[in-house]
Amino acid sequence: MIDLKTLLQPSAQCLENILGFLGHISLNKRHQNAYSIAQKTNFWNITVRLYEKWRFRSTELLTQKALNFEQECQLMQEWLSLQPYQVILDVGCSTGLYSRRLKSYADTMRIPIQIVGIDISPRFVQFANGQINREQLQEVRMYVMDTTVLPFRNQTFDRIVIGGSFNEIAHYLKAIKEWYRVLKEGGLLFSMNLVYTQKKNLLMRALSLSGIHIHTAEEMKLLFEEVGFRQIKSQVYHYLQLALYQK
Repeated sequence: MIDLKTLLQPSAQCLENILGFLGHISLNKRHQNAYSIAQKTNFWNITVRLYEKWRFRSTELLTQKALNFEQECQLMQEWLSLQPYQVILDVGCSTGLYSRRLKSYADTMRIPIQIVGIDISPRFVQFANGQINREQLQEVRMYVMDTTVLPFRNQTFDRIVIGGSFNEIAHYLKAIKEWYRVLKEGGLLFSMNLVYTQKKNLLMRALSLSGIHIHTAEEMKLLFEEVGFRQIKSQVYHYLQLALYQK
């Protein structure tokens, strides 16, 4: 497994992040004030236990059955065009679903890759690493980190994936800048996120109150372009967008 110490920036400012990947960031008073309601639910045991059942169903619900989770993963795999010895960052990894699917796919295709997953929730990270161990996946490990202040060196990763967590990130522009910084030149970023196409309905308004940020597909494109990314693929299925960006 890749040694994270070789990826970290040699800076005192990264101390909290280094403690984070060791699993020491908890929902203390300062972090409670920093997180939205939607983010705080990721620290609950019940959220972790029910997450995968919801995740498998959510793709169909949000796309009105135009897309299911397996098709979502298949598109992700095709779009990312994995190459041997690439290092991948899974942002907001939750239970590690994307990481586990990508590694299983790469193993089947005999493409050696390494995956680093990050999440703000120690409970999600613990669960994800347990699943990885049970599935006997090598070169995959999850860590507790804040994606808006990544401790990694510039141009560390070949690919970045983010599956639904984008909408929960309060300082999303800061996060996009960090992804751009740690992604190699020519690297690809795959995103699955909520979008709205017309006026927000009651569901979208309710989600917004909990700290969920929802944009149109065009607004998402402009956000990433503002930082320097170029959108090369985008498909919208009702409330769900799959997009691929290149640095």
